[in-house]
Order: sequence, then structure tokens, then C-alpha cells
Amino acid sequence: MWAGIIDRCNAKEGTKNYKWYKDIKVSDRWKKFENFRDDLLKVYNSHVEKHGIKNTTIDRINPFGDYEPKNVRFATPKEQAKLEQTRRILAEGGNPFE
Repeated sequence: MWAGIIDRCNAKEGTKNYKWYKDIKVSDRWKKFENFRDDLLKVYNSHVEKHGIKNTTIDRINPFGDYEPKNVRFATPKEQAKLEQTRRILAEGGNPFE
């Protein structure tokens, strides 16, 4: 999960994720895995207990915001897919969170 976030946010131009993550950053604190783990382990374990590990993904609350402690939550793939459709529609018209 952490490695995926780091990879997406460091995507190079021309790659699949570049368009969607070129302006998204990872908080300085979370560039170190241990901090990411310490900040999210309790809520992650709670989500896994309720939904299972295969149904636990990390999601940004504000889809235009960075990966940082106040802007992430855990969601099921179904919840995330629904949100992803909305994000893509919103992205076409600009950032409504500004």
C-alpha cells in the first residue's frame, strides 16, 4: 500500500498514473514507512477486521489533495470505484475543492 502510493506520486510523464497523480504529493512525514505505519495501523486493522484484507484500500478524502494524515481513509474496492468515477468527472471540470 505505502509503496504503491510512493510509486503513483513519483510517476513519470508518459506512464499510466502520471495524468492522475502528477500534482499529488506524499507528506514529508509519510516518506518514511514507519511514520505511515504508525499513523494508520490502528484504523487499517479496524477496517481489515470489518471488511477483510482484500476489501481494504487506501483512499484520499479530497481526491485533489495530497496523501497526508488528514486526507486519507480506508475504503472497500467497491466504495473506491464509485468515488473514482466521481473524481474523473470532477477532474474534467476542475477542482471543486479549491
